[in-house]
Amino acid sequence: MSTRIKRILLGLGVALVIYFGGYFGSVRTSIFEDKASVVPSPFYRPFDGSFVRVVFAPAHLIDAAYLRRAHWEPRNRT
Repeated sequence: MSTRIKRILLGLGVALVIYFGGYFGSVRTSIFEDKASVVPSPFYRPFDGSFVRVVFAPAHLIDAAYLRRAHWEPRNRT
């Protein structure tokens, strides 16, 4: 591989590490309860605006689908 391609891949890798580090550093779990179930929902600290939710939506989908599936699944209320 050429040096330019290595630099591009290194830059992409660093950007992904920063992105997911920011996601995992800021996401918290809010719990919503209704009569039948408990539903976890993401909450971002220190800012929980719509822009932050849009930026971290892909990271949350990967987290909920592959990384911490059991953490984000709705649970029956006991």
